[in-house]
Amino acid sequence: EILMAIGHSFLYHGFTKQAASHYGTFIQEFPKSPRLPQALYYLGIALEKLGENKKKEVLWNDLKLKFPNSHFSKMTNKMLLKKSESKK
Repeated sequence: EILMAIGHSFLYHGFTKQAASHYGTFIQEFPKSPRLPQALYYLGIALEKLGENKKKEVLWNDLKLKFPNSHFSKMTNKMLLKKSESKK
């Protein structure tokens, strides 16, 4: 829980690398956590802000495959749809 809170705080305050690090640590340390979809989603947000779009896409595809009914999986679908529409 604390890793997620610290990650959110770093992300909110613009410390994207630190946020990504905390989300990544959470994912590695707690792979069975019910908060894993949330960590994957926010790590994707951090990666996007760092310009790592390909890594974000791989991560979010993994999120959608492993947790298709997750609220965060549905959020990735909405964000990806918005981005594809804005490119038109």
